[in-house]
Amino acid sequence: MEGVAAPIESSTRGSGGEVVPLPIEGLTSGIEPVWVTVEEGRAPTRTARPVVPLRGHGGPVGPDVSIGAGEPLAVALQRICVGQLDRTLVALGQGADLDDGIHTARKAMKRTRAILRLCRYEIGDRVFRVENVVLRDAARRISPVRDAAVRLETLAIIVAPHEEQLVPEAFAFLRTELARRHREQLESLDQTGSVPEVTAMVEAARSRYAGWPTDTSDGRVPGRAVISDAFDAVEPGLRRTYRRGRRAMASARTSPESFHEWRKSAKYLRYQMETLEPVWPSVLGGLARTADNLSETLGTEHDLAVLSELVTDQQNLSPRRGERKLLLSLIGHKQQSLREEAWVLGTRVYAESPAGFTARIGSYWNAWRPPILSNS
Repeated sequence: MEGVAAPIESSTRGSGGEVVPLPIEGLTSGIEPVWVTVEEGRAPTRTARPVVPLRGHGGPVGPDVSIGAGEPLAVALQRICVGQLDRTLVALGQGADLDDGIHTARKAMKRTRAILRLCRYEIGDRVFRVENVVLRDAARRISPVRDAAVRLETLAIIVAPHEEQLVPEAFAFLRTELARRHREQLESLDQTGSVPEVTAMVEAARSRYAGWPTDTSDGRVPGRAVISDAFDAVEPGLRRTYRRGRRAMASARTSPESFHEWRKSAKYLRYQMETLEPVWPSVLGGLARTADNLSETLGTEHDLAVLSELVTDQQNLSPRRGERKLLLSLIGHKQQSLREEAWVLGTRVYAESPAGFTARIGSYWNAWRPPILSNS
């Protein structure tokens, strides 16, 4: 049946069939309308992709998050983004497993934002900023649940190596209080309706991404060019990500706050390297894993800093002075160890200048996909 163009709506349907305005209304106004093709007489449909665990340390990257051999860059980046947003929607609908679902959803949105950074100079700064803010704000609405869970996990990281030396009830009160706060965050999330709200935001974003122009034969969507099928399309974004991480690392020596920026940049770099990994799997895969190890190390250091600040500011969480002092001491030692590990990893990842780094990756790209030579 012949297709017709259907506009993306600025609202969604609630569980009772009521129209729910999207919370990003106004933010995306002014961006050119995007159209998707659907069969005549039928509503647009979305096939949810199954939630597949993302690669952990040391494993190969899956084809769902990397560019395929012979696949146009515009098609690949759109496919990856839409797939990650589908992953987010499925994760948020897990019900009883919402805690894990939120963790999966936040990672998928972070990966999508890394792709946006990779092609920001192709899609335009305005589109990049709007779409980045939408996903950032969506993740923030559900982050308190994950933050509360991380505090419990961080305490376990500190206690586990010393369990034989500690009395069984060590930090029991703190553990109980952190678990209670985590439960409260889950209940609050359910009461405030944040998940349906975030779902609506992601569904709207998913529709816009599905409308990205990918075929040069289609000409132009008003104000939107097709992402060119060349390394030049992603080189400026990749160089910016690398440069920001390198600068944050240099500042981390004297500014503890820079560790957080360094961690974010390292994670974006990891996702971008995984996108490009098929260009030279053994090399870029190794770099992606090292960047992953770096971001995880910096992330754990950050989580420890948050727990230390929490216990220091709210001493009622650990009312026994001796126990509190011991915990802060253990945290401090672990932080120092992680910072030293991060510095070793960082000197490997950021060993080159930004221009030198992207020139090297570009040479791999040209070997993988030789540019068409001019006859002149």
